[in-house]
Amino acid sequence: MRTTKLSLAPKKQASAEFFLLFSQNKVEDVKFISGSETLKTADAALKSADFKLAVPEDGDVHLLRRGVLYCSPLAGCSFTLMNPSDVHSVD
Repeated sequence: MRTTKLSLAPKKQASAEFFLLFSQNKVEDVKFISGSETLKTADAALKSADFKLAVPEDGDVHLLRRGVLYCSPLAGCSFTLMNPSDVHSVD
């Protein structure tokens, strides 16, 4: 439930960490944190991905989540949201 497949076709294995800002069941903003420079431009794919994250539709609720994008030529790309209790810094 924390992992979402993305429609990227990687040519080599790579991984990177991102912050995603969710509002009303969509990704509002994406911020590259660290990792492979080849994935730095994956923000469009992350914004259009179908995350199964429930955000209340009433009010102005925003959720900030950190996760890892992992890509492989054989398996494709997937983004895994970290558990909030596992995130201890913004670096």
